[in-house]
Amino acid sequence: MSPTDKPCIPAEPDALLTARLVERLAASPSSLLMVTRSEDRASRLHAAASALAPALAVHLLPGWDCLAYDRVSPSRGIMGARMDVLHRAAQPGGGKLLLLGSVDSVTQRLPPPGAWRELTVRVGEPVEPDAVTRQLAALGYTIEDRVDEPGDAAIHGSVIDVFPPTSAAPFRIDHADGAVTDIRPFDSVTQRSRDERVEAVTLGPASEAVLDETTAERPDGGMEHVLLTLYPGLVTIFEAIPDAEIVLDPEVEALAGQHEADVRDAFRTATATAEEGADAAGSPWAFYLDRDAWEAALAERRVIRLAPEPDADASRLPRFKGAADFVRFVRQRADAGDRIGMMGPERYRRGLLRLLSLADAPRLSGWLELLQAEAGTVARLDGSLAAGFQTEGAVVVAPADVLGARARHHKAGTTAGFETAMAPGDAVIHLDHGLGVLRGVETVTAADVATDCLQLAYAG
Repeated sequence: MSPTDKPCIPAEPDALLTARLVERLAASPSSLLMVTRSEDRASRLHAAASALAPALAVHLLPGWDCLAYDRVSPSRGIMGARMDVLHRAAQPGGGKLLLLGSVDSVTQRLPPPGAWRELTVRVGEPVEPDAVTRQLAALGYTIEDRVDEPGDAAIHGSVIDVFPPTSAAPFRIDHADGAVTDIRPFDSVTQRSRDERVEAVTLGPASEAVLDETTAERPDGGMEHVLLTLYPGLVTIFEAIPDAEIVLDPEVEALAGQHEADVRDAFRTATATAEEGADAAGSPWAFYLDRDAWEAALAERRVIRLAPEPDADASRLPRFKGAADFVRFVRQRADAGDRIGMMGPERYRRGLLRLLSLADAPRLSGWLELLQAEAGTVARLDGSLAAGFQTEGAVVVAPADVLGARARHHKAGTTAGFETAMAPGDAVIHLDHGLGVLRGVETVTAADVATDCLQLAYAG
């Protein structure tokens, strides 16, 4: 059995768990793999870690967005993201990373790292559209009339549109006289190019089934069968990061057993319904990890098994009844020597700092720098969290902790309604009372129904 460590790492809430993972990664010479109970949990922790530790290498290994032995293949965006994580993890001398993945994701094998291929296009360099089309198809891109989703590509005369799976936006590549003249991101909805230009774009795989010069075409069949046929041997993510510590959610080992049973049933059904003569892709355990393979992957590693958190609420921030309650809390914690980090979009963060009369609060790079700050510091932290947390010596505040659901559901760059566009300290005009200032959100209970109400202050 693997050596087991039980450090003080809470399983809940998400943000505090993430902060402890960041601390452990920073103090460790090796990478850290957190195996979560669900895809949603992995995504939440990835978002929190990216916000709390922008300087660290934080990656999400997504699971397929289809069932085992499904007739529908996983999306190109998901497969491209898995290939990207494998490529980064397998880089020699690439440095340590924090990798997050669900139990379903990590119990599914991957192509060998040598399967990675990429195409880099640069302004001023030669380009031949037919050759690009062949290369994109080999990388798993689908050639379409219009680019809408990750893994799409379109070739129209002197324009090549392509959406890399790990990119936030697609790119439009203009060429003339056999050379690239311009590369710009564009909006996949409006199809309009943006103003910014880039000098080069690297296009990684949009499939886990990547062809090379020796492979004419992809094998037929389900993706499990395709990958087993295409590659001489698949690898686990554990093999890609052999020195990593492993952190397991409390439910993971039970879920690994359930996943094994689900795969066995899906394989049995797929085999029974396959057409006569169709290849059943051999044993399912050539692609998925069974109990023996799971235990072997954890053997001789340091494994941190999280326990259910009996008092997670103590780490969550209190529900503030209004702006004065929030200000009182922050000042008391700062006076006690705690370090306070204010996170969220700048508009909200600025409003909260105005309530504290700290408009000139310093900006720190993340959770680790906050821990090193002078006692009693109140600082800005870039990035957003769904909810803040408190621990001994430090507090992180998210806008939703003060403003409620209005801030939680607001996303930067979206068109917001009246309420979601406001922040503490903003001037408001009430139809009956005139000019005032928004102080925060107060919860009012009437007829056993709790409602968030705006708290306004007026002169006099």
